[in-house]
Amino acid sequence: QPLQLSAHRRRCHCRRHHRLATGGDGRRRAPGASEPAMATLAMSQLGCTRLAGDAMRPEHRGLRQGTRTLTADSVLAKGPKGGPDSPQGLRHRRVMEGHVRVEGAMLTAEYSPHLLAAALSSKDNADLSTQCRTQAESRLATVVLDRVRRSFLCTSLAHPRSDLRPGRLRQLNEDLSWANSFTSSMGEKAKEVGRFREDAKALEAAG
Repeated sequence: QPLQLSAHRRRCHCRRHHRLATGGDGRRRAPGASEPAMATLAMSQLGCTRLAGDAMRPEHRGLRQGTRTLTADSVLAKGPKGGPDSPQGLRHRRVMEGHVRVEGAMLTAEYSPHLLAAALSSKDNADLSTQCRTQAESRLATVVLDRVRRSFLCTSLAHPRSDLRPGRLRQLNEDLSWANSFTSSMGEKAKEVGRFREDAKALEAAG
């Protein structure tokens, strides 16, 4: 029995010596050779694996699936899905309330254009449908440009040497300054205010 134990120890010692000499891959190392480096993985190589822990993170799931932001137009088309107290239902109500406020301001735009401009620029009405915003901007532009157009016409009809010309030029410039305060809420038609300003300079130079 002592002989059997001794032979067993010699075999274990030989196997251990073989692993140390070959590095465990079966290939013998030269004396003094360094041990092979262990293969490492960077976190970026793991990607969205469960090992990296990203697969369970909802923000990564959203990125992979592709998130889409609903516009006010889409919310109106789809309606208050999920009930009135759902996120989409609350937003649908917010859009509708904004429409009511802006459309109410459109009714008085001819006499109080500043109220419509304030409604369009209000944060409470930021979530408007394209149709509602376009109509409101067009209505405001019509009111503002009508006033500037009448003022420009009155000025241009007055003879350059007429006593009326200086007063009408002054009124035209005042109306242009007034109109300029609405341009941020007039959409594409805001450019027409700039054109009238250039024409006013031409009238002033001619007079």
